[in-house]
Amino acid sequence: MAAFDTEPARPLCFADAIPLRDLDRIARLEEEAIDLERRARALQGRAASFRSLAEGIRAHYGHLIDREGLEACARRAEEGDVIAWKGGVIL
Repeated sequence: MAAFDTEPARPLCFADAIPLRDLDRIARLEEEAIDLERRARALQGRAASFRSLAEGIRAHYGHLIDREGLEACARRAEEGDVIAWKGGVIL
């Protein structure tokens, strides 16, 4: 008599209808999905950090423009660009 012809010791469930190789495949796929979701959260955290740093730089220049004026800041930016192109260091 085949194993499926005997009365089960417990009630059947959904997983009983799936071959073990496919149950294993499901488990591996779910583990991979969990790993990708974890990595995605880490990357989203890094992205948020980079956005925050960029916003801080924008805010810095916004304050400089408010204090010194747009034209003065534009001149200083242009001077800094020229120094950078000549291989100098911008402080």
